[in-house]
Amino acid sequence: MQLKYKWENVDIDNIDWTIHGNALHSIPARQRKTTTQLIHNWLPVNGHPGRTQHTSNTLCPGCSLHIETQQHFLTCTKYNEQWDKHLQKAGILEVDQNMNHLNHILYWAVTHHEHPDQHFPLQTIPQQYHKLIEDQSSIGWNQILLGRWALEWVRQYDITNPDQGVSIATAKLTSLWTAVYNVWQYRCDLQHKDIENSEAKQRHQIQPQVQAIYNLKHRLDHIDQQCLEQTQKTTLKLPIKQLKDWLVRTENFVKKGLQRAKKRLKQKNHAITSYFQPKPQTTAVQHYTAPSTHPANNLQELQPLDQTTRENFRPP
Repeated sequence: MQLKYKWENVDIDNIDWTIHGNALHSIPARQRKTTTQLIHNWLPVNGHPGRTQHTSNTLCPGCSLHIETQQHFLTCTKYNEQWDKHLQKAGILEVDQNMNHLNHILYWAVTHHEHPDQHFPLQTIPQQYHKLIEDQSSIGWNQILLGRWALEWVRQYDITNPDQGVSIATAKLTSLWTAVYNVWQYRCDLQHKDIENSEAKQRHQIQPQVQAIYNLKHRLDHIDQQCLEQTQKTTLKLPIKQLKDWLVRTENFVKKGLQRAKKRLKQKNHAITSYFQPKPQTTAVQHYTAPSTHPANNLQELQPLDQTTRENFRPP
């Protein structure tokens, strides 16, 4: 690296490798691979030597005018809106004019990294930040996006926030790498698919799952139904990422809600046998008289019984 970037020994010593390592380990695993490729100038852009052997299209998917290198990806004007959105979310790009000096220096570095030899306009910054600018200029302003910051950054953050310089610088670098990752994802969407059609397709695939959840609303307890207070039509209008998150959270909640409702229903129900009364016994037997001991009477009793009599002798 020292030969590649023509660094002196003092430049190596001035790089804060602590925040570099902390930030790299604090980002999600799926993002770490792309960030590592960025750090080593190995992003799989169309103009990368490792890709030109497999594809004839080396143009930038954003502007379709220039060969896409990593440097071009980081500076292509077609991504300016995406850069501004994600840098603002990271707290590096402020919406007002009262941005602090360190944020101003950091934003300048991000927007001028295409010219590593360009000098920062010192006349716009107080004297106390000149050493920071000098050290970072010696390392290279293009190294800011690669996570190689001068040690002076932490010292300056410590002045305004004692003993928090490392954590603040780490958070800034992590947010910056997250912004790069998000812009890279946008670039990949342009490369492989149309974004609007892709979102419409995903929304179409999710819609039956959302509808199935709302169909279960009547089976939930009254309290659990509040999670579906928002109408289905309003839910489907959420941004696709928020809609996916809503689906995961709500599916788990509804599943547990159904279990709670089933348990409560089972505990509150009673056996239905107590609601039935025993059937009263028939009184037809009461008309039966015991056989007489007189022989004539006995002969009469031995005669076949008619239908009505047989019915009366049936047990209840």
